[in-house]
Amino acid sequence: MGDPAGALELWRRNPSDPGALDRCVAAYLPLVHRVWSGLKVGLPPSAEGLSDDLIQCGSLGLVAAIEHWDPGRGVPFEAWARLKIRGAMLDELRRQDILSKESRRRWKVLRRGMEELEQSLQRPCTEEEWAQHLGCGIEELRERLLENTPAAMVFLDGFDGEDGLPLAERLADPAAPQADEAVQKRELQEALAEAVGRLPERERNLLYLLLEEELGHKEAAQVLGVSPGRVSQIYAKAVLHLQAALAIKFGRSQGRAGSLIRASGEQ
Repeated sequence: MGDPAGALELWRRNPSDPGALDRCVAAYLPLVHRVWSGLKVGLPPSAEGLSDDLIQCGSLGLVAAIEHWDPGRGVPFEAWARLKIRGAMLDELRRQDILSKESRRRWKVLRRGMEELEQSLQRPCTEEEWAQHLGCGIEELRERLLENTPAAMVFLDGFDGEDGLPLAERLADPAAPQADEAVQKRELQEALAEAVGRLPERERNLLYLLLEEELGHKEAAQVLGVSPGRVSQIYAKAVLHLQAALAIKFGRSQGRAGSLIRASGEQ
């Protein structure tokens, strides 16, 4: 496959040469597989049957990344490519409707319960408070989180950290925004940064491991000293905390915040 960076440079010198593009795609194809390996950790087993389709979609995302990468923006190519590859895969997962209506309904019940409770408390709720509010025990709540972790995965592309930007910048669209969009983006970035800062320590640590260190769930579980299943539960809880915080601040239908909240399957 050769040197990926060298293949990219050759294509940039000869963008009209289809052979140069093919060589560049082949050189970066292992990146597509790595992105898929990381993404499928939180998806149901049925997603494995979509591997070929998703690798193909990821490859198209890679082509788009190659064609539209601007080194002048200061974002490393691999970080930019990961963003485009993952985005293409998530779009296909949504198109395939991998989450059942029942799974979406259960996720919405969890999220609405947290929103109501945290609106009342004006702070992130504890697991015990959340379980009591939902009328269930801690173990039942954790089982619900484990069952519905796939719904949380679609929220990742809103702040996945693979675009080379710090956490507060992760909701930014790579395209240059118009003036009013810039204001909305900044408000949302500030709200997300504040929400992340208010997360319980374990949830913040997990997001750091998954997004900054790019660890898989198994590796993160080893660092935190918990099981991979518990990592999935903590991750889903962190996403619900963030979604609730954005919903409380912006409402479910306001701009980018609304789209991120609806991304988890609300109909």
